[in-house]
Amino acid sequence: MTADPHQAIRMQMDINLKMSINSKLSIASKSGYYLASSVIYSFEFDLLDRLLSEWGTTNGEEFNKSLIQIINKNLREFKEFISQSIPERREITDCIFDLYEQRNFIALIPLILSQVDGIMKQITGEYGFYVSKTQKMRYFENDFYFNFFSNYEQLNVENRNDYELFREKANSNEFNRHSILHGESYSYSSELNALKALLLLIFIAEINDAN
Repeated sequence: MTADPHQAIRMQMDINLKMSINSKLSIASKSGYYLASSVIYSFEFDLLDRLLSEWGTTNGEEFNKSLIQIINKNLREFKEFISQSIPERREITDCIFDLYEQRNFIALIPLILSQVDGIMKQITGEYGFYVSKTQKMRYFENDFYFNFFSNYEQLNVENRNDYELFREKANSNEFNRHSILHGESYSYSSELNALKALLLLIFIAEINDAN
């Protein structure tokens, strides 16, 4: 049977689009948006590729609006996935989703950050996000790829000070692990930071599930 050339072209275009998106994910990560494959696949790929390509030239409202719609539409599914991925923390993760629905962002954000630290320490056997304060996130023996979208690639932080979540000095309203967990930030409880925190939890749960 002769292969359909049009189908082959469509498949190649789809692969090229996925690879284009994958190459730009670190752009979002640097601004605190960690996108699990389940979140990525909830986007229209053309839209996501355009939004990532336009990063820095727009105010990000369309990107944030799309993410909020994805989270709210799939909230129950994300909650159940996290419960199954991290069953020993179910009481805490259920509370996190309750806090999100209550819009209690001031409690939700540090709770997620502290749990993410613990989950990553379980996965790596090291110190949460870091092998040390000077080294980037190490790769595991089996580097899992989720249909071109690699969560580990987004954790390949060669210069932490380029990343909102990790940088040593941050504004009080940023999504920054150190300033929030060490009480240096007192104005972090925005809806945007709550969105970033929930995305991070889904992202880490997906790594835990694949590990």
